[in-house]
This record gives sequence, C-alpha cells and structure tokens, in this order.
Amino acid sequence: DRAGVFEALQAHLDGKTPIYETEHRLRSKSGDWIWVLDRGCVTERDREGRPLRVCGMLLDITAKKLAEEMTKIQLRLIEFAAEHGLEEVLKRALDEISAFVQSPIAFFDFVAPDQKTASLQQWSASTIESFCGVEGEVLHYSIERAGVWADCVQAKEPVIHKHYHALPHKKGLPEGHPELIRALLVPVLRKGSVVAVLGVGNKPGFYTEADARRVSYLADA
Repeated sequence: DRAGVFEALQAHLDGKTPIYETEHRLRSKSGDWIWVLDRGCVTERDREGRPLRVCGMLLDITAKKLAEEMTKIQLRLIEFAAEHGLEEVLKRALDEISAFVQSPIAFFDFVAPDQKTASLQQWSASTIESFCGVEGEVLHYSIERAGVWADCVQAKEPVIHKHYHALPHKKGLPEGHPELIRALLVPVLRKGSVVAVLGVGNKPGFYTEADARRVSYLADA
C-alpha cells in the first residue's frame, strides 16, 4: 500500500487536500498485518510555505475491514451457489477461505451421522495445483484412526496445531497428500453433531484464535 500512502501524503503537503487520510496495512510487532485509518494535517509551515510539522493519528480498523471482507466472501459464495453444483461450490469456498487466511492448503470433509467415519470431498485449487496428487478421489476414513484430523470432531470446536511434525498422535498422511507444517481444523455443527470439517494449513505464521473464529464463521455459512 506504500505508493498510495505516499501519493496521498504528498498531495496534502503540496496543499492540494485539506487533510491527509488513507486506509492501509501495517506490520504489527507480532508479525501480523493490521489495517489502520491514517489521518493528519500540516500544522506548521515556514515562511515559504514548506511544511514543517504534521499532526495525525493511526486508528486500528482491522476488525472492521475483516468483517467487511467476510461479508463480501459470504455474498460471493451465495451468488456462486445459485448457479453451480456442490463440488464447484466447495472448491470456490475453499479458495476464498484459504486466500483469506493465507493458507496454501485447504480441504473439506463430510462427517457421517454416526460420527465414526468421514469422507474427503474437496481440496482448494491451490492445494491441487501446487501440492496434491489425489484430485478427483473421495477418500473415506475412520474418525477413530484419523489422528489429528479427529481432534476437532471430538472437541466440537476449532483446533490449532502449530507444529504438525511434533504431534505424538499423528497418523501420517496418505500418499499424494501435501506436506503439512501447521493446521487449523474447524468443525461444522448441526443440532450438536459434527457434519463436516474444514481444514486449512501452512499459513506462513502461526494460526490464531482470531483465524479460528473467522474460518468457523465462513465454514458454517
């Protein structure tokens, strides 16, 4: 966003706008990107009119921007679902969600009513293109033997795995499965039972509770 910020600031310094105001992203101390409203104005100039001092403020508007983006994603998926089948809708949803939380891996499983078996229904496009060799296959597996995938089914709430390789109860990955570094697994519940699991993986940084809330909202929708 740097070029746009500098352009707006320069326009104000040149006297073309009464105040300087932009919305842009900043890297926080935690390493995450946040959105800010950046607003200010020149409060002092020299005799030649050159700006000497600017007074302004930064307001964190991350929650507002993310809420707006989630609403846009939900509306896009509703419109897309009106004219496409389940397989295409699932892939589109995974693509939207994986991009939203910066995850190159995303998948969607259906969980059987007996809560004992699950079937892998769809990968995101980025997973298929860059990592995965199992496109077109519906993989059925036992929840009991699924290892880390079963955690969110049993807990009935989102589960974050920061270091997949260090997990003692992992069962390994099927042939053709992309290498997994970290993951966020989110259950979709109906009437107290898990009906599906949406998983994302390999975000550049660690998944957060905020990520879990956002993916849960979109997965449920």
